[in-house]
Amino acid sequence: MRKLFKKVISLGMLLLLGLASRGYAQNNPKTFSFTPTLGVYEFDHHEQLETGALVGLRLGYALTSRWSLEGVIQYVPTESKSNVNSNELSALLYHVDALYHFKLSEKIVPFLAAGAGSITIDQKPDGADTNLMFNYGVGLKYFFDKNGALRGDIRQVLVDNTHTEHNMEYSIGLEFFWGGGDQKPTHASAGAPALNDSDGDGVPDSRDFCQNTPAGVVVDQDGCPVDSDQDGVPDYLDQCPDTPAGLITDKNGCTLDTDQDGVPDSRDFCADTPLGVAVDEKGCPLPTAQDGDQDGDGVFDKDDQCPDTPAGAVVDKTGCPLDSDVDGVFDGIDRCPGTSAGVAVDKTGCPLDITEKTTTKSHIEFDTNRATIKPAFFGEVERIAAYLNQFPEVTIEIEGHTDNTGSDQINVPLSAARANSLKKALVERHGIDPSRLTTKGYSSTQPIADNNTAEGREKNRRVVVTLRPPK
Repeated sequence: MRKLFKKVISLGMLLLLGLASRGYAQNNPKTFSFTPTLGVYEFDHHEQLETGALVGLRLGYALTSRWSLEGVIQYVPTESKSNVNSNELSALLYHVDALYHFKLSEKIVPFLAAGAGSITIDQKPDGADTNLMFNYGVGLKYFFDKNGALRGDIRQVLVDNTHTEHNMEYSIGLEFFWGGGDQKPTHASAGAPALNDSDGDGVPDSRDFCQNTPAGVVVDQDGCPVDSDQDGVPDYLDQCPDTPAGLITDKNGCTLDTDQDGVPDSRDFCADTPLGVAVDEKGCPLPTAQDGDQDGDGVFDKDDQCPDTPAGAVVDKTGCPLDSDVDGVFDGIDRCPGTSAGVAVDKTGCPLDITEKTTTKSHIEFDTNRATIKPAFFGEVERIAAYLNQFPEVTIEIEGHTDNTGSDQINVPLSAARANSLKKALVERHGIDPSRLTTKGYSSTQPIADNNTAEGREKNRRVVVTLRPPK
């Protein structure tokens, strides 16, 4: 039942939002209010008390159109969840709250609330226990009449007991108003504004959110200057009153155009174009006879380091084509952009059918007198495995090589060990069928770099993968 009541209160507050229309919102200064309430009060589980119905009374006084104070007294009958104590319990809450109101529409007024006071729990026959309490929360008022409103509140109540208890309160009520807001206009001089409309804009101060509007300015229902194009600059100051929605404007309500190229900053992709340069719809300079773009890649010839880029290729800021998978076919015209490293491709960037023995660009380098694959080349091993998984009919030969340091008695078995090291990694780590892999050691007989330099010898200590066509 208590869960249902909480849902009804919460749903009721949401429904109030949908009832907005012009009408009676009256949170006038010096207004008194009287609000009987019903609700649900939920105790923290540490207190071992059942959730109970709440009956209360609020007496309020509006200090301004936004701020008001309320004195509150509430009664909650409840029961103990423990068999140790008597089940006959009741709670009495009395506190003072401050409320700050917002204006959503003429009938809908949301508010924030916070306050402090005490809570007394009376347990027969053991006496009463009183503790300090603090509450805060939100609420909503729906004015159905100039002197009456339906109201909903949701509050968290913090009780200073042996440790802080976190209770919850859900309530609805009818709020009635009297006094205040009934000042009559003065006739001290012809044309003088009414006492309750200090800026003479036709909106009473009690609901005027812009009380210093200059004389003669057209205002909305809240007493604020009208801003037809909603750019943040009211019409009476707006030198560009028809600004399209979403554009950034200056203090005069006109669109910002920092480089003065005729394209607003909000949609200018080249916001620092030199003054006088012709631009396209994005605010970027148009090519001229002097600054042409002969390959049409979007980079002017004077800045283009690769002026013969094929049509459709993606280029960097220097005008040079990108080739993400390093297969020789540029991004943008590569139909198979994720090709594994070293795989032979056709002119569209897609793998060729293997019809003859093909040596790939892939190779793995080793330290001197070592046959262990270094972590830096694990990615290369994965790419070879990915290719073999992609084309299960292809077999490969793994060639092992050394530099010219040492004798053939050392280098022949070392080159074979390096080839077998890659085979073992492909089989054990990536599940490649060993029957698809053959190995051979070539010792130092096939160098690819100068063995007289350390750098050249490093490149020669390698394994190379050779693709074999399907049988």
